[in-house]
Amino acid sequence: MTGRDPRLYGTAETASRILEDTAVWFVVGLGNNPDRDAYVIAEMLQSQGKRVIPIYPRAEVVHGEQGYATITEATAAVGTPDIVDL
Repeated sequence: MTGRDPRLYGTAETASRILEDTAVWFVVGLGNNPDRDAYVIAEMLQSQGKRVIPIYPRAEVVHGEQGYATITEATAAVGTPDIVDL
């Protein structure tokens, strides 16, 4: 079995750099369902000091952060994110 192609998936170094060099993440699809991956990932990112902004049609507060229905609304309220996680 061969490893993943770094041209498609990046490397461990790339992942580390992304986590170290970013502060504000928009997570599309992040709602208050603890069974969804986005919920768990957002919790992990916050534990690493990241600000995680939910982008979800209901614009719910998730993990203490106000959500927004669209990326446009979130950008107007919060500013430009470092990462948009789809």
